[in-house]
Amino acid sequence: MTSFPEASGSPGIPQPTPPATNAAVPSPSVPSAFDRFAGHLFAPPVVIVPARAWLILGLASALAVWTDALFYSAGMGVNVILWFAAIAGATVFTARRVPRPIPADRLVVIGAAVALSGVPALRDSGALQFFSLVAALALMGIGVALPPDVGVRRMSPVAFVLALASCAVSLLTSEARLAALLPWRVWRAEGGVDHTRLIVRSLLIAVPVLFVFGALFASADAVFAEQVGRIFNFDASLFIEHGFWLLFGLWVATASLWSVAAVELPGDLVASLPERHRLGRVEVGVVLGSLATLFALFVLVQVRYLFGGEDVVQSSIGLTYAEYARRGFFELVAVALLLLPVLAGINWARQQTEGASRLFLVLAALLIVLTLAVMVSAWQRMAMYREEFGLTELRFYVVTAMPLIGAALVWVFVSVWTRRVEQFLGGAMALAALTLCIVIAANPDAVIASTNAARIEEGREFDTHYVGRLSADAVPVLLKRRETLAGALTSEQRCDLSLAFRDHAASGDGVRSWNWSRWEAVRHIAQHPQALMCN
Repeated sequence: MTSFPEASGSPGIPQPTPPATNAAVPSPSVPSAFDRFAGHLFAPPVVIVPARAWLILGLASALAVWTDALFYSAGMGVNVILWFAAIAGATVFTARRVPRPIPADRLVVIGAAVALSGVPALRDSGALQFFSLVAALALMGIGVALPPDVGVRRMSPVAFVLALASCAVSLLTSEARLAALLPWRVWRAEGGVDHTRLIVRSLLIAVPVLFVFGALFASADAVFAEQVGRIFNFDASLFIEHGFWLLFGLWVATASLWSVAAVELPGDLVASLPERHRLGRVEVGVVLGSLATLFALFVLVQVRYLFGGEDVVQSSIGLTYAEYARRGFFELVAVALLLLPVLAGINWARQQTEGASRLFLVLAALLIVLTLAVMVSAWQRMAMYREEFGLTELRFYVVTAMPLIGAALVWVFVSVWTRRVEQFLGGAMALAALTLCIVIAANPDAVIASTNAARIEEGREFDTHYVGRLSADAVPVLLKRRETLAGALTSEQRCDLSLAFRDHAASGDGVRSWNWSRWEAVRHIAQHPQALMCN
């Protein structure tokens, strides 16, 4: 006999156990700060409405036309600062309209970038223009790409690197992102695709027909052929150059506007090590202590050889004093420069205990003092080498960088000592900007020309070939010493300088590429047309 199951709830049949209501439910994982940054950087969420996308496109297109108007068939001069100022103004305007206003401290940074971009209108030195423009681009990137809640004075190295990385990604992808944001659906709904297809098809049919009939008419009448030839007789290179500047301006402007309007970086991203991986007192002591020992041994050697005079050097290693100075100058500057990231990295990786902090400060102070002694040695080497062979651009800029490196090392120590490491990068940027401003005011090529020209009065060799290749910044200084140069140089050397002066006088700057130094050089040459005449 077949039995049937009892009704539900019958004691004869066990009931399934319902799931516990208080069972642990796996919570969704929270992405780390770095994951959020990567997501925002490579696939940023759209934080602007399509109407603002049209604003970016319109401003970028206007800036593209402005770029072509400034740089087409023109060199670098006042047009550079006009271009930077337009980009900065449009960026600040876009940020306010989105609205994502730029904080006041970053507006100062953007203003400093615009000011540095004015160097091509002031100085003619290619090296000085390069350094200034690199600094201007870096400051502009910081101004437009830092998160709104990150201040420049307390900017971490991670925020600095990621802001510049964000600018680089925007340069590569902002056009595509902007195009994807535009309301193409509305355009399709209004028949935009059909209208475009109709225009393209009409042109494909009309152009070959016009070409055939036009060719027949040109063969039938010489006057018509001549008129048609005038219409189509154009230089394709003009369109290529115009197209380059239009695309370049659109590319840079879109990236800058997109960075402030659509890219939103996390402000809480930090780089840290787990406590178990941090360097303890032993590791810090071994690394920095061994470096300090090596530096001390080198300084002791320098006391005897570098400051002992030429006789000691020649009798010991068989080199002249100038050869000895030249051989080690750049290596010593590299040593001082490399110590900066070493100290910053060890301070970041060490344990944040009182004992580790005291040990780091003691050894860092010893290393900095020894490094300053090494830099004095490098300075002394360059002084000897300059006295023997004169001054060049490379030697000038490396020597100029030495006080900046020394100040940065001291600033590292002060930042750690006062427990304000977060202020190091902002202070270092301020030191670098101040150093660059001093170099711009000093006029490097004029200093080089004056230093080398003074060697003639000391009876030393004067390299006219190198001095003649300096920029227009050096021309007024050389013309002030024209009588000394004319009496000391050979006819061939005078001819070299005269030809260099003629090249500067024929620069032919227009309004867009106007430059103060080139204008001053042309004015001085016009006042002394007979200076160092080439016989």
